Amino acid sequence: MVDKAQTLPDHDADALFASKDIAEVIGMTHRVVNKWCHEGRLKYSLVGNTHVIYWRDFVAFWDDYKGPRKRELVAAQAQNG
Repeated sequence: MVDKAQTLPDHDADALFASKDIAEVIGMTHRVVNKWCHEGRLKYSLVGNTHVIYWRDFVAFWDDYKGPRKRELVAAQAQNG
């Protein structure tokens, strides 16, 4: 298994990110991240109309996520050393 530090940037665990910022990190749309939130797979809060996510909650979700985009990112990291 690839260490999470190799696939995600380091951030303070208590840092809050908008779903669009999380989406940018993983190369997906904010709609996908919002879908995970609404499905109960990713913890979030609403600030106005914006889904905000603690970095620690995203990392916990990402560690368990088995979707195709993660496999692509892990493969790209392995190729780049």
